[in-house]
Amino acid sequence: MYAPADTTLTWQTLRSLNPGPRLIVTGAVHGVETCGTQAIRRLQAEIADGQHPLQRGQLTLLPVCNPLAFRMGRREGEGDLNRKIRLHDSPANFEEHVANALCPLLLAHEVLLDLHSFQSPGQPFVVIGPAAPFIKSHEEVEFAKHLGVNHFVEGVPILTTLPVPPEGGASTAIFMRANGRYGVTLECGQHADPAAPKVAYRAILNALAYFRMLAAPVPAPVSKPVSVRYGRKIVRRGEADRFSRAWQSFDAVKAGELIGTFGGGEELRADNDACLLFPDPLAKPGTEWVYFADAGTRFQLPS
Repeated sequence: MYAPADTTLTWQTLRSLNPGPRLIVTGAVHGVETCGTQAIRRLQAEIADGQHPLQRGQLTLLPVCNPLAFRMGRREGEGDLNRKIRLHDSPANFEEHVANALCPLLLAHEVLLDLHSFQSPGQPFVVIGPAAPFIKSHEEVEFAKHLGVNHFVEGVPILTTLPVPPEGGASTAIFMRANGRYGVTLECGQHADPAAPKVAYRAILNALAYFRMLAAPVPAPVSKPVSVRYGRKIVRRGEADRFSRAWQSFDAVKAGELIGTFGGGEELRADNDACLLFPDPLAKPGTEWVYFADAGTRFQLPS
């Protein structure tokens, strides 16, 4: 049974009389990832107080994309919204209804900044698209380099038409890329890290300054950017699966190093020198437990 607030998406759109980019900023695609919500609401309060007048273009702020999961304090309501973004002719669950409302809103914009967080401790990073066949990869990378975070994760080449992936949809950023636009996912830190909302807030202001939508200096690009690329995905098989230690994203591992042990005793070891991404000791069985990452094609592999 849904609460009344679960079935309403609330956003704020500001439109300058001067033409310019159309930027949308989103939070709480996953209900436990509240740093973006906090940052967006902080900005909304400052805008209401007369701060940050929009100089050009259009800005949309959507603090809670998944109100059901947000109210329940969990990652998903009835499914993973960030695997459901496409138009669904016959929506089968709550997130597919949300996707039907989100898609036209996303398509009304040119650029997306989607704010997320993660389970294990670690430093913030930006997820960017692949170099090909994505047509606006250069614009996206340049945008990402100005958000105040110097670690990047490159996506793998995907189909440029939807629906993708086979689960019935895509992420918000993939949806934008597949429709001639671009967007990045900013992982602002661990869910409960008090610094994560600050990372999100700084990124929003940096984005607005980068596009000259605020009367503020354009931020300098990050120095010494580090990039890795998504590789092998490992799915958690059962509750008894355990990591060998408390891994963090961007931890470097050597070929043959023990990463974890499955409940039946089978060991998970690195096939080659690599990095780890999104290690989640609390992942539900059947969902992503950890990713291996190889050297990126744009920057450098961390040592």
